[in-house]
Amino acid sequence: MPDGSTSALKLRRVLTGLQFPLPDETISAIRRQVFDFADDMRAQGWQAGRIIVAVKRLANDAGVYASPRVVWGPEIVRGPDSLMVDMVGWCIESYYQSGDDKTGS
Repeated sequence: MPDGSTSALKLRRVLTGLQFPLPDETISAIRRQVFDFADDMRAQGWQAGRIIVAVKRLANDAGVYASPRVVWGPEIVRGPDSLMVDMVGWCIESYYQSGDDKTGS
């Protein structure tokens, strides 16, 4: 059973020093790392909410912060806000998909 520390370090590393707007290949790499981390944590019995909190903390540790607009704004502004929303969605997607369904981009 994976302990999650490796996938957590890889996720933090891919999030460190990002320059927005992000190229598609960087977004794909982040998505893969979020999925890997979520899979590892789910294997340890973590619930989806706990995984989301951990991903947000890893992002904050790497210097990626969401602005208050994410909570009260009518639309998501591109950049760190959009990335944070995407990462939460990827956590949920990964948590509730079977392994066969995770082959998409």
